[in-house]
Amino acid sequence: MENWETILFIGFIAAIVIQLCYQILFISLLSRKPLLAENGQFVPVSVIVVARNEYQSLPSLIPALLAQKHPKYEIIIVDDRSDDETYDYLLSIKDKYPNLRILRVDYTPEYIHSKKYAITLGIKAAKYEHILLTDADCIPRSDRWIVSMTAPYVLKPDTQFVLGYSGYNRYFTFLNVFIRYETIYTALQYLGFANIGFPFMGVGRNLSYTKSIFLNNKGFHKHQEVVGGDDDLLVNRLAKGRNTQIVWIADGQTITEPKRTWAEWYQQKKRHLSVGKHYSLASKIVIGLLHLSHFLVWILMGILIYFNIFWKYALILFVLRMVVWLIIFAFFAKKIKEKQPLYLFPLLDFVFLVYYFVLGIATLTTKNIQWK
Repeated sequence: MENWETILFIGFIAAIVIQLCYQILFISLLSRKPLLAENGQFVPVSVIVVARNEYQSLPSLIPALLAQKHPKYEIIIVDDRSDDETYDYLLSIKDKYPNLRILRVDYTPEYIHSKKYAITLGIKAAKYEHILLTDADCIPRSDRWIVSMTAPYVLKPDTQFVLGYSGYNRYFTFLNVFIRYETIYTALQYLGFANIGFPFMGVGRNLSYTKSIFLNNKGFHKHQEVVGGDDDLLVNRLAKGRNTQIVWIADGQTITEPKRTWAEWYQQKKRHLSVGKHYSLASKIVIGLLHLSHFLVWILMGILIYFNIFWKYALILFVLRMVVWLIIFAFFAKKIKEKQPLYLFPLLDFVFLVYYFVLGIATLTTKNIQWK
């Protein structure tokens, strides 16, 4: 056995071990009990939604927000320079609901990205200390969304961030299956790491934090010109183990319409991943090692089989990693009420590897990224 063959096999074993260590971390999330507030326990909440040309979405979202079973909350819709019928629709309904407030953005300063500016205006205008954000194309999965997402503030007084889960509508296409797979995998990462005291990101489709931590730390000022990052970069900078809680139960989720074409989805994910280069060094190392070990498992497995290097032992380790990952994924999907065709799991695991590699290169080489 030559030295290079031994090095390849040892490298493969190391990648498998690293993957299994991350999977053990994810297992700890599965045993976590949800924080559920009892009747009569609540905090006043300001729900903020930034809308840009969302005339088609708001007639579904606003009634769902108004139907929430929470005793004291307001809804702030910030119209970010819409040029469709969004603002006219908002004006036509605002007088019907006393807890519905409308803000209009006509101009965005050059030094800050438009969505961040709109969110900042909404937070400054909020009556209440506890802020809950979602997107205009999302829908709460239940009428207890606000209660569920803000329960940690009641039960854990040190809470300043609450990270929630947001899924996608289900359709029978491979693109849809992969989008939902990637969403569940991403949730396992940010909820799993937050569970052990290392929150590194959240999703703006379902995210809560206090007004004071936002204003006292000057909001988005460190990354105000970056396109995107109004959710994960804020969490990455200010969320800590002691001030962050997670909510993954179905009542605390939002759901949104996924992209229907690969081109649309590609542009969306390129925007999302482009902010990763602004993460803290620790976050880059932790997440980078997860994806690098995933990449090496597949690549080295192929090389070991091709050159007939300990391929039987390598295959056993490869299958072990895949089975453990499948079990964890299936149990987590069940907990968050997501359905996935598990027979496609190995294919999805490989496609995710390709997706992350291609999108990673694209985000490093693309400069002109826009919100809308």
